[in-house]
Amino acid sequence: MKSIYIHIPFCVKKCRYCAFNSYDDRFYLTDDYFDALLRHIESLEREKIETVYIGGGTPSAVDEKYILRLTDKIFNHFDVEKGAEITIEANPKTVTKEKIVSYKNCGINRISIGAQSFDDRSLAILGRIHTAEDIENTVYLAKDNGIENVNIDIMYAIGGQTRKSLETTLEKAMALNTEHISLYGLSAEEGTPFCSDVKNGAASLFSDDEYADMYEYICAFLKENGFVHYEISNFAKNEKFVSRHNLKYWHGGEYFGVGAGASGYVSGRRFTNNEKIEDYIKNPTEQKDVQIIDKCAKMSEYIILNLRLLQDGISISGFKKRFGEDIFSLFGEKLKFHLEKTKMLKLCGDKILLSEKAYYVCNAVMCDFV
Repeated sequence: MKSIYIHIPFCVKKCRYCAFNSYDDRFYLTDDYFDALLRHIESLEREKIETVYIGGGTPSAVDEKYILRLTDKIFNHFDVEKGAEITIEANPKTVTKEKIVSYKNCGINRISIGAQSFDDRSLAILGRIHTAEDIENTVYLAKDNGIENVNIDIMYAIGGQTRKSLETTLEKAMALNTEHISLYGLSAEEGTPFCSDVKNGAASLFSDDEYADMYEYICAFLKENGFVHYEISNFAKNEKFVSRHNLKYWHGGEYFGVGAGASGYVSGRRFTNNEKIEDYIKNPTEQKDVQIIDKCAKMSEYIILNLRLLQDGISISGFKKRFGEDIFSLFGEKLKFHLEKTKMLKLCGDKILLSEKAYYVCNAVMCDFV
């Protein structure tokens, strides 16, 4: 079975750190854009779908009627699995009871809330349009109206953030009893206002040690509060609430990418759609940057992606079954280096896992398998 990602690029205000394909001055194209999304979906093969992810941008920034049109098309065109995970991203400032009820009625059963922080000063630094109170209200609205699977995004290493303010954010997240938390360290992405601020000295980044200290503190805090750290940046209350859509990516599964700048991976081909909204509206099915992923690339990706899964890791027998190759015959030297010398990897029966000390610096291990 496949998954589908749909990109909604509209935002009320673009955050200062955001490098995603999103716009705060294109709402006049909403009708045309959703028409293009429907045409794109109509052009795709009628497949079985096990997860749907509506991301952005800010999907909750558009009127709920557009999301209803979109989900109707998905359910009518594809064979959507009973109990499929269907997620929508939301900014707390743009959520209403009417939207939540509409989302629930059209089949959405998971909401991912861009909280980032429960400190209003940090939110202002990030250029967020919502407050800590808005986050709380959105979580309550979702749960009170039947969406019981709630993720909140938490960001760390924000200017002026201290261990105490970070602790307050985590404690408030725990008080809301959400099922999933995604973790992000603030970074200076090229082309963003925040990156310009860093370059001209108006803002600064935390040191690597400070980033690592905050990351490790959050991991320990969430573990103490009953969350399972199942992926480098993701935590769930239990197995029921892991992000099934993201697991699709990490397991190398196939997925359709629909929307401006969205990427897809189908039949061994990875591709990206037209990035500009106007270009996508004109030709929603045009694909850019098409890559044929051969067996060698698939094996490397399998290792890199599965190492991100902290509980599952790389299955030695699973690798053999999938590719017909012995993983140690192909990657033995690199694996043994990290198993025996750096101790960044550990062998647990049939599994090769990241050791805990490698969680924050995992890229140093993964780059050896590119």
